[in-house]
Amino acid sequence: MDAQTRRRQRREAKQAVWKAANPLLVGVRAKPDARPILTLNRKPGSRPDKALEVINIYGLHIIQQAEHYQLLRNQLDAKQRKLYQAGPTNEAGLPSATGKQTRRGKSIALI
Repeated sequence: MDAQTRRRQRREAKQAVWKAANPLLVGVRAKPDARPILTLNRKPGSRPDKALEVINIYGLHIIQQAEHYQLLRNQLDAKQRKLYQAGPTNEAGLPSATGKQTRRGKSIALI
């Protein structure tokens, strides 16, 4: 007999003693089910009918969020234009390069 067989016999003997001492608890699991039982309180709707609905709440929400994003994007673009293109412009409407490059304390005009 190997150790595993001897261990199984000892466990069977212990279980038999416990079952004799606790006959009402035999077959009762001490751990409850981890997953609760879900019940559906409403009648599920027809999937084809729902797919063919004219008013799709989810689609409306997506459209509203896209419009809101577009508004925010336009505001950001206006802010960027105001920040980066607000300098003096030449005849073509393009910003003219103005500024000075400094290197070793000397200023060199940009042309």
